[in-house]
Amino acid sequence: MNVEKAKSSFLEAKQDLSPRTLEQYTQALDYLERECPKMPKKPDPLREALNKVQNNWVRDAYWRVWKSFFHWCWWEYDIPNPMDRVQRPQLDEIEPRFLEPEELAMVEAAADNLQDKAIVSLALDSGVRASEFGRLCIADVSTDTIRVWGKGRKRVRVPISPEVRHLLQLIDHDGHSPQALLFS
Repeated sequence: MNVEKAKSSFLEAKQDLSPRTLEQYTQALDYLERECPKMPKKPDPLREALNKVQNNWVRDAYWRVWKSFFHWCWWEYDIPNPMDRVQRPQLDEIEPRFLEPEELAMVEAAADNLQDKAIVSLALDSGVRASEFGRLCIADVSTDTIRVWGKGRKRVRVPISPEVRHLLQLIDHDGHSPQALLFS
């Protein structure tokens, strides 16, 4: 079996993933196909291909996709998984940066209407991802939590402060269905 055929089948089987994830999978597997057109049986060709990638973060992303791809190939086609013997690239540790109180105040002050204030406050309070905001419905807000569609299309409850809850209640949703978007 060659990589091109397995790649096509793998991507077809993963169509329920987000477009961004599919794009990342395609990019990583296109590189694999260029470097190893025939399906590698041993880890050395994979190590060599990964070592050609200059950026550590890209190398790690490729490793993760390849790990998933070869596991799928093992499951679907009962072929050996050479990625089992390829170590994950080491990444430099990044220390997270937090906003100082003055910076938080500046961000909150930049919101000039009630909806923007609610969005900014919810983001700062809960850490909800930007992609999760677009799918929030009125019914997703409860007394002390919101329900979001997290990574992997999982429903997750995220705590919110009373202040954020109050701002969300002030937004006019009269006449809207509970399934209507919270921020429109």
